[in-house]
Amino acid sequence: MSEVYVAATLTNGQVAHVAIQTSGRFPGRPAGGWAKSEGAFEWTRADSDENIEYELARHAQLWALPTRETQGGNIVIMPGVSLVSWRRISPEEHALFEQDRPGEGSYYRSAIVDRGGVIQHDMAKARECRRERVRQKRSIILSRLDGDWMKATGQGNKQKADEVEAERQKWRDAPADPRIDAAQSVEELKLLKVE
Repeated sequence: MSEVYVAATLTNGQVAHVAIQTSGRFPGRPAGGWAKSEGAFEWTRADSDENIEYELARHAQLWALPTRETQGGNIVIMPGVSLVSWRRISPEEHALFEQDRPGEGSYYRSAIVDRGGVIQHDMAKARECRRERVRQKRSIILSRLDGDWMKATGQGNKQKADEVEAERQKWRDAPADPRIDAAQSVEELKLLKVE
């Protein structure tokens, strides 16, 4: 299977990383410029602008649908977006998207922008991505700590309740951590831990 990689800029400012197949095995002829040579087992197509635009039009149908996003701990329905522009990307630019695969790094994918033909992370957006990740972790940890605090208070263990309260306060303050604003790269943001 062969692919060509495209950066598609959307109306919300985000950049979608799209892999367009140029070869593959299919039971029948797929739509979108595919051809099969005599005796070959695989369908192929050129990485022409026409074929790329055909695939992007298919993606645009999904991009136009409303999405659910978490903002400040709340779920918000966001309107769909549309395609503004696209361009083929270099292997180095493709690697930037690949480093943000699922896991800790994927929280920074929405901070990728295409500025003047350069794919990069917008640090203001990346910092907000980090804060949102901390808020998500905080909601899980605070529910556990709330139970610990209630247990310690119910048992009359003031020392333990005070320790738990100090931990709860640390998590309440975590999104305002000054190290987030001081970070100069996504790599620095990924290294930050709530201490």
